[in-house]
Amino acid sequence: MKKILFILRGYYPNDNSSGGNVIKRIIDHLSANTDHRIHIYTLYQNATRNDSKSYDVGSVKVYLHHNPISNGYARVIVNRSGVPITNHMGIEGTNIFQVAEAMHDLRQLCHHNDYDLIISTCFPFEAHYCASKLHAEFDIPWIAYYLDPYTPKSDLRAVPFRKKLKREINTIRSAHTIIALPQMIREYEDAIDTNPDISVPLHFTSLDLPLLTDPSDSPETENEVLTPGYINCVYAGELYEDWRNPEFVLNLFDKLNDERIKLYLIGRRNGFSDDYFPNWSARMGDRLVLCDRMPESDINYIYRKADVLVNVGNSVTNMVPGKLIKLISTGKTILNTYKMKDCPSLDYMTDYPKAINIYEKDPLTEEAINQIRTDIEKAQGSPAVPYQEICRIYHHLDVNFIYGEIERYIDQI
Repeated sequence: MKKILFILRGYYPNDNSSGGNVIKRIIDHLSANTDHRIHIYTLYQNATRNDSKSYDVGSVKVYLHHNPISNGYARVIVNRSGVPITNHMGIEGTNIFQVAEAMHDLRQLCHHNDYDLIISTCFPFEAHYCASKLHAEFDIPWIAYYLDPYTPKSDLRAVPFRKKLKREINTIRSAHTIIALPQMIREYEDAIDTNPDISVPLHFTSLDLPLLTDPSDSPETENEVLTPGYINCVYAGELYEDWRNPEFVLNLFDKLNDERIKLYLIGRRNGFSDDYFPNWSARMGDRLVLCDRMPESDINYIYRKADVLVNVGNSVTNMVPGKLIKLISTGKTILNTYKMKDCPSLDYMTDYPKAINIYEKDPLTEEAINQIRTDIEKAQGSPAVPYQEICRIYHHLDVNFIYGEIERYIDQI
């Protein structure tokens, strides 16, 4: 039995970010299936003066960021202590002012609790920095768990890459294990191995962020938004004008020019001009259905009823397509568009039995349109790939595999 302190970004158990949901499932598993005692510190959720400083979730004790210090005072403390937050493997624009406030809380926790292990999650990188300080002051082993998004090397051209890389590694090198995304390790592997300024061997362990979800375990609420008798193709999630733009998908479904095929876009649409989607609606008519954001239970029901699930390609490479893993879990036909040859979605979709992968820079010739239309038509009423088969293909994303790996890392300490 170990007493473990998790340093997280947001609330437990209701942080609904993709990384937050993964960590929640890991903590839920540990609290339900092991005798480890778990405490959580929330780095970015402040308790007001009237709030309780802590609360319990079953056997898990949660501590809120408390006693906030003004930014000006925090800036002085941080600058004087020389905090080497470079954050290139986390995300640029780190709010370092949280560090001084958080360290006050965390030192108090460590003084009053005999922790055997700290697990810090990133982003934000402050969690790793705080863990490194606690390790040095209290001699507590720690695991640095990198979530996405991380900063790709292409974003570092305006800063001295070697200096930033060395600083961050000097911060995390004392971690017992550094868990990172496979694509992140691939991107930084050559730079780390060929950098003469970095002599410390890195103990990175590859572990995928997303987890498969058994559709039978997903709560459903009936929502009859889909039209019976049509080939219903569904995208559910947020869209962004600058990095998850549906222009190609809309153009594709418009060119299909088939009244039987309907495209549903469910969720918030951010950064687009006021007339962008109304213009597409006028152009496509009933073939395009725009819906507002819906509860997850509604989406689960719609996924089960849909014929084709759509993944709109991202224009960034530093995020694991967690939404795509949810789609893969269903076993349904997935139309996956991608904007770059090195798109992370291809790491997962290459082996998917019912994938329609479309590179957005390939011309939509008449032959290509006809083939895509045929593939979509075949999806109507076709049985889903059984979840057991999905788990066999994607064994590294199976929750039991992930749980086992996390437990193994903990037991090694």
